[in-house]
Amino acid sequence: MALSSTAKAAILFSLEDGAKTFTEMLRQTKSTHGALYYHLLVLDKEGLLAKQGQRYFLSPLGQKVAKTAMQAWKASEEIA
Repeated sequence: MALSSTAKAAILFSLEDGAKTFTEMLRQTKSTHGALYYHLLVLDKEGLLAKQGQRYFLSPLGQKVAKTAMQAWKASEEIA
């Protein structure tokens, strides 16, 4: 499952505003090199992101998942 970890969610959310390099995501998500690499592989295998050159971006499916997850997170914040 794509969002089975906060690390994967952080990656999807970081790509919502556009394509990023590995290094940019590393800084933004505050992940370790190995963890980010692993989660990128999983998200790619699940069809949620793609890579062009050195930049990663959300696939159409990834955009839908990220949008839905963000809406759910915002709704939970309103309830709390």
